[in-house]
Amino acid sequence: MSVSTDHPSSETSPGPSDAPPRASTGFIASYIAAQVGLYVVLLTPGMATIAVRLQQIDPVHKTENLSWVMGVGAFVAMLANPLFGRLSDRTTSRLGRRRPWLIGGAAVGLLCMLVMGTTDSVPVLAGAWWAAQAALNATLAALSALLPERIPREQQGRVSGLHSFAMYGAMMIGVGLASVIGQRPTWMFVIPGIVGLVAMGWFGLRLNDTRLAKADRPPLSVREFLSSFYVNPRTAPDYSWAWLSRFLCFLGFFCLSTYQAFYLTDHLHMPPARLSTFVLGSTVVQAICVMVSATLFGWVSDRVGRRKPFVFLGAALFAVSMVVVIFAADYPTFLVGVGLASLGIGVYSSVDTAIAVGVLRSPKTAARDMGVLNIANTLPHSLITVIAPPILVIGSNTPSNYTALFVAATVFTLVGAIAILRVKEVN
Repeated sequence: MSVSTDHPSSETSPGPSDAPPRASTGFIASYIAAQVGLYVVLLTPGMATIAVRLQQIDPVHKTENLSWVMGVGAFVAMLANPLFGRLSDRTTSRLGRRRPWLIGGAAVGLLCMLVMGTTDSVPVLAGAWWAAQAALNATLAALSALLPERIPREQQGRVSGLHSFAMYGAMMIGVGLASVIGQRPTWMFVIPGIVGLVAMGWFGLRLNDTRLAKADRPPLSVREFLSSFYVNPRTAPDYSWAWLSRFLCFLGFFCLSTYQAFYLTDHLHMPPARLSTFVLGSTVVQAICVMVSATLFGWVSDRVGRRKPFVFLGAALFAVSMVVVIFAADYPTFLVGVGLASLGIGVYSSVDTAIAVGVLRSPKTAARDMGVLNIANTLPHSLITVIAPPILVIGSNTPSNYTALFVAATVFTLVGAIAILRVKEVN
């Protein structure tokens, strides 16, 4: 089914009172397929291929190089998403507000992947990755804005769950591509880039995008520019509480995912030589559990018309999982804990985006507001490496108190769930 038949085109952007019609199965499938393609090119380098390429270029300094390449890249992504979202909201192109960013960002991303696969210079690789982060997050901002613009509230839980399915499905595809391609530097970057451009190009070209009249484009002042990265809690309380809830829950989730490798070697005494195999097994369990629970509970939340209970269910499952992980004495028990945590993350993810969409300030600034919300996803990933070390040394001279870290993760997540109670616009 053609995407273009699902939503008629418009010469102007939708007004604040406009509600999108019910989205067809064809449009939703195309939208999720585009997300899969984007996440393949966005996640695969960070998961596998950048580390492999740095090992090939400079094996002696691979750890230090990976740290600053990925660290700066995460910072660029955090800034680029809301910034380009703001620019997308103001785009008056004849091609529409979103299409130029959907296709243009993916095309620039592919060029950056080509540079990364052909260079033998670490600084050039780093610069290309940072440029790719900016370009691909421009695409992500425009794609995220289509959820509130094109999906009605009664379908947003289902699509929110499918979003998690797309992300973790892309992780599996990326790992599979990395395994098949092996050590060939050019193709291990270019093939994911081609996947991303083809998926986004197919979706973008068939999308009947809305067009913003130049007369309706608001002036861009310094204050408006800075608002791309900040929301005043006084003027948007529900939005701010939803942001805080997402930030705290992801901070708790990242405690486990970021430090699981060290936990396996330090607490369960797994042999370092086989660590990659153990982490891969954990990643597969995590992906499967998140995809299943997110898809199922996204559909259920739409059926019952409620979101908040699923936030608490996800937080409760994560809290139970931390107990299992803390007392795990072997790898299979650890996997049970990871599975429970992933089920909780999936349940939370199934309604998290739907809640965020429900409290957006205006349809006219959907990309900007979704970009600011995405900071709540990316910022915890950077902060956890600052917060965790002092927690890990509680009661010890060595950073090995994983019980304290996972208790803190539980507290972060439960407080994040409680914060959602302050959101009044969502049941």
